[in-house]
Amino acid sequence: MAVYNDGTGNDFYGLGVSGGILQFHAASTSTEAPAMVLSGYGNVGIGTASPTSSAILDLTATDKGFLPPRLTTAQRDAINPKVAGLVIYNTNNNCMEFWNSSTWVSTCP
Repeated sequence: MAVYNDGTGNDFYGLGVSGGILQFHAASTSTEAPAMVLSGYGNVGIGTASPTSSAILDLTATDKGFLPPRLTTAQRDAINPKVAGLVIYNTNNNCMEFWNSSTWVSTCP
């Protein structure tokens, strides 16, 4: 399925399948790599057409970063249930934090 939003076909939006990978295109040309893919093995790739097989999520970029959820300490403490490995950016202390099964651990010194 594809949708073009101008007469020249320069802005392409669509879904496609190639080699067992579901491709998502957004504002690209029809010949560009997809913006996001979902493999038949459950791997998601954003910024890559072939996500690493050992990663559930492969984010690839040379000009962007990863932005985790930004929460206050009160919002963080209201999360229930918490799962080991949960990661947030705490806006009260400006630090990355993760839940280690019993307490929040800060990455700040």
